[in-house]
Amino acid sequence: MPTVFFITHPDVAIDPSVPVPEWPFNERGRARMRAMMSRPWVKGIRGVFSSHERKARDGAQILADGLGLSRYGVVAGLGENDRSATGFLGAEEFEADAQARIVRAVEQVMLQAPDEGDVAIIGHGGTGTLLYCHLAGIPISRDYDQPPTNGGNWFGFDRTNRKLLHAGWQSIDAPGERTALDELVIRPAKPADLPDLRRAVVELQDYERRLDATRLPGEQIADAYLAWMQQQAAQHGAVIVAEMGRAFAGFAAGWIIEGDTIAETADSNRTGYVSDVCVLPAYRGQRIAAELLSAIERHLARTGITRVRLASLAANASAQAAYQRAGYERYEIVYEKRIGKQMLRCGRA
Repeated sequence: MPTVFFITHPDVAIDPSVPVPEWPFNERGRARMRAMMSRPWVKGIRGVFSSHERKARDGAQILADGLGLSRYGVVAGLGENDRSATGFLGAEEFEADAQARIVRAVEQVMLQAPDEGDVAIIGHGGTGTLLYCHLAGIPISRDYDQPPTNGGNWFGFDRTNRKLLHAGWQSIDAPGERTALDELVIRPAKPADLPDLRRAVVELQDYERRLDATRLPGEQIADAYLAWMQQQAAQHGAVIVAEMGRAFAGFAAGWIIEGDTIAETADSNRTGYVSDVCVLPAYRGQRIAAELLSAIERHLARTGITRVRLASLAANASAQAAYQRAGYERYEIVYEKRIGKQMLRCGRA
């Protein structure tokens, strides 16, 4: 029975100076992909395809080389979901549009694939969920997202009848193999965390300062900002810490914001707000930000709110990619125009 394996790319090297579609594998991602070559189900693959994104092409190249194939195919429609390319579609319409795209792309793969043998598609988590839901004949739901193992998961379906061969995602890692997230602990912040929280605030502030000159130096604002953040989170909020192997890896903070905007609904006037998400450089690329966001969301959900919002600098592509992977969608866009003395001179009588 010829099988199609949809495989999500594993760990990538996040670089805010590089467009997200051009992010390559990091060393762990390459190692996991190479280790996958020893899995029994890989041996029958005769055709390899990927999206146009660098991380998917990296995976396809490793797989094709390991199988002794001379080439792999690239199908643009296999790319990850990109809301910037679809205008202001609502969430349901956007997901339906993206699902139709990935289904068409898979059919294109089937037309290009060799007649004999299994086929591998190296793709992405978001589109993988949409394809899985289509093949399973179920409504689109994030309940069917891949596990939070920093990518490197797969599912298979019958090439002939397009039926799923099993329920849920499988890992490319060997059974029983520990992943980084096995050592991750997410917990409420404690007073003893204050020095680490300060260090993270400085790191986050200086990182954003490199992206936009309006940000003040981290050391200049750290103490005052921490005091303000803790005060805001003290009522109906939380500061959450991530530890990896008992070492501080990052934090997130959030609370409820009460608004009185006349033009908005009640649930839009009372929302959760995530003020900060910071993962220290040594721990990035392991989906720790997603785990921190999930913890904050669970805390805020217990208060009865139905919406959680956060903000990002326009230049912070890595943060935006992480938020979108965690299910966040664009809500409002703030534009800025710098005006100067020349305009004042022109306006004088």
